Amino acid sequence: MQIIRNLARAVGVGLAALVVAALILSGCRDEIEQAEPQQSVAASEQPEPQAEPESAEEQSVAEAQEAQGQVEASDEAQVEPTAEAQQTELDEAAAQAEEQEQERRAVSLPPPIRTFLPRDATETAEGIAIIRDSETPQYFGLDWSTDWGIRLIELEELSQGAGRDAIPAISGPLYWTLEEASEVYTDNVPLVQVSVNGDVRGFPLEILTWHEIVNDT
Repeated sequence: MQIIRNLARAVGVGLAALVVAALILSGCRDEIEQAEPQQSVAASEQPEPQAEPESAEEQSVAEAQEAQGQVEASDEAQVEPTAEAQQTELDEAAAQAEEQEQERRAVSLPPPIRTFLPRDATETAEGIAIIRDSETPQYFGLDWSTDWGIRLIELEELSQGAGRDAIPAISGPLYWTLEEASEVYTDNVPLVQVSVNGDVRGFPLEILTWHEIVNDT
């Protein structure tokens, strides 16, 4: 009987210990579950870490690099001219070349011979009356740059045969020797004689009357 009582006492003590342990574990689990939401909320409310401010030296380096990039971009914009700028440069170069060509011609050409009269002059120094009006010839000279309004003669005194450039010049003429020419011309035929460095050539007036100009070397 004593043994049974001891066993019952031991079982009761063990059950009591188990109950106490279960209660302790249950309390610990509740505390853990309550702590986890608080930690998650605290973690969510914790601000994100901010980047550490750069030092003065690093800021200076960054500003220098940024300024250098802006300068390079500006240089590239200046190096690559626009189409309008290129066209303007071409126009200026063409105008300068034309001006130089005009100056060269002005230097190479002899000065024109002109006679200057007072604006209110009514006659020349020789006593010839000066005609001043706005008349122009009706049948010739319309495409010329002549100032017909100031002249010394009446327009009726002028006449025109063939039109401008109507008489063709002789270019690359063929020549006879004296023996060949003597079979056609007499010794007293009128001609224009040209002698250059011992090269003597004759141009009959009957041919020059029709052509007026001979282009030769």
